[in-house]
Amino acid sequence: MANRLFKQFLYSLERQPVVLNAVVTVTGEGPNTITTDVKGLEVAVSDPGEWTITLEDKYQALLNANITVQAATEADLTTQIKSEDVDGAKTIVFSTLAEATPTALSTGDKIYITLLLRNSSL
Repeated sequence: MANRLFKQFLYSLERQPVVLNAVVTVTGEGPNTITTDVKGLEVAVSDPGEWTITLEDKYQALLNANITVQAATEADLTTQIKSEDVDGAKTIVFSTLAEATPTALSTGDKIYITLLLRNSSL
């Protein structure tokens, strides 16, 4: 389990919920041309339109994920979680899609990520 001093209090019916937030900005074309403002996780481009979130700690479960794209140009983009393994490999893989096709983001686009995780097996 995550061994960190989390800020108190987050009221929930879940035991020990943890919220992690990130803002990812695309700074150029191609992989690894992003900047991130994150704590507790890393974000990387796996393939064009495919992203991998790697958590610094293991968690019992992923309770919710909100992943939103702010495109510099008008686009009909959606996000889809492809896989998650927060209690093993500590990863969440998601895609940015345009009409069900994985789509790379453009310079200046941002991804806002909020994860709600369970830190306890109780």
